[in-house]
Amino acid sequence: MNMAHLHLMLNHFPVVGAPLLLALLAYGLARGSPDVTRIALWATVVLGVVTLVVYLTGEPAEELVEALPTFDHDMLERHEAVALGATVILVATAVLAGLALRAGRSDGRLAGTMNRLVLAGLLAGTAGVAATGWTGGPIGHPEIRPGAPVAE
Repeated sequence: MNMAHLHLMLNHFPVVGAPLLLALLAYGLARGSPDVTRIALWATVVLGVVTLVVYLTGEPAEELVEALPTFDHDMLERHEAVALGATVILVATAVLAGLALRAGRSDGRLAGTMNRLVLAGLLAGTAGVAATGWTGGPIGHPEIRPGAPVAE
């Protein structure tokens, strides 16, 4: 296994995890369930770490696809820029989640505000990873690129 394999295996976690954690945290907050909220916050911290690993393994993955006959440099640069934005959002959200967990031990009002900020971060992060997946998928799958021939 190399870094490209790791990138391809892990990149699905932020794409699936961000909307699931958004839903879980929203549920926990709406129900007033501190246990569900805490689980969502801890999972958000983990998601931030995984997202950072996905981003850091992107460069080694790029080196492997550059030799492919279907390689498109502009497409990859667009993906890289979008991925950076999504990574920054989710890592910042993970830090906020960690701070919200800490605040939850001492200041319920501050924790409530931070929980809502984490929720907003997960919403933005969900949009970011959706855009990242949208721009990244066609890099290795030319059959889904705009204008690709359709099998009849």
